[in-house]
Amino acid sequence: MKIFTFFLCAIFMFGSMLKSFGAEALPQTIISPIDGVPMALIPASEFLRGTTQAQLDGILRIDPSLESESLEDEQPARWIYLDDYYIDKYEVTVRRYRKFIGATGYPEPDWVSIRYFSPTDNHPVTYVSWEDAVAYAEWAGKSLVTEAQWEKAARGGLEGKLYPWGDELTREDANYLGVEGRDKWDLTTSPVGSFPPNGYDIYDMAGNVLEWILDWYDADYYQYCPKENPVNLTPTRFRVMRGGAWCFEDEGLRCASRFIENPLFRGADREGFRCVLNVSQGSVPVEPTGRLATTWGTIKKVRN
Repeated sequence: MKIFTFFLCAIFMFGSMLKSFGAEALPQTIISPIDGVPMALIPASEFLRGTTQAQLDGILRIDPSLESESLEDEQPARWIYLDDYYIDKYEVTVRRYRKFIGATGYPEPDWVSIRYFSPTDNHPVTYVSWEDAVAYAEWAGKSLVTEAQWEKAARGGLEGKLYPWGDELTREDANYLGVEGRDKWDLTTSPVGSFPPNGYDIYDMAGNVLEWILDWYDADYYQYCPKENPVNLTPTRFRVMRGGAWCFEDEGLRCASRFIENPLFRGADREGFRCVLNVSQGSVPVEPTGRLATTWGTIKKVRN
């Protein structure tokens, strides 16, 4: 009872703090009160989401083995407006996921497999499903990242670039397939924050682990989605994943690259997540499925 009351008070005070800024400038960095994660402000504005035709033509010239149809779900490129939000600067680590398990009694993951690919507490947690990620976010008083939020944050304030830092990718930028330079992790994830951040001071938005996204996947969603704060809550077979992973080639690390996964699957050595806090709704997350609930400090599955 005391733990639950503490969580509620922390979330309420955090939301009240953000709302109190009103018309004043929001702080660039905040610390999430429950899981202790530094979060970066992504200011309200438009950004260009997706892949332009010129970019697509350039990608196909560099790698003729790619089929243009495989990238069509990244088009059309459109200007999208998003409200202010904060996003975790780092992917959720093994340490923080352990804290969540200890605080809630949520079912333990496969720690043996996790340790093989994420050998320290400062590596990103893997072998988690979309539902596991939602449960963590709910406990932390946050939400999973929407697909539009993720791409805007990944771009780091740059427009029309392939990667979070520009149009070139080197081993000094990210953990992906192979080793050289700063990228010394061949068959595992790297500790979070091992590479320089992007323009929004966010780390590992390319490579390391794929990240679970709130949205359901629809290959045609960009063709009809709203231009303000889009999120696809219409159920399909798969959820979206973003960011590429330690075992991916450079093509998979582009800001616009989209991936899909069964939301119930938790058997992957390359899948993790991070969270967001939507300023407009304080710190109260919107849980889209109704299958998870917070009860006396414990995240429990609610059967339909």
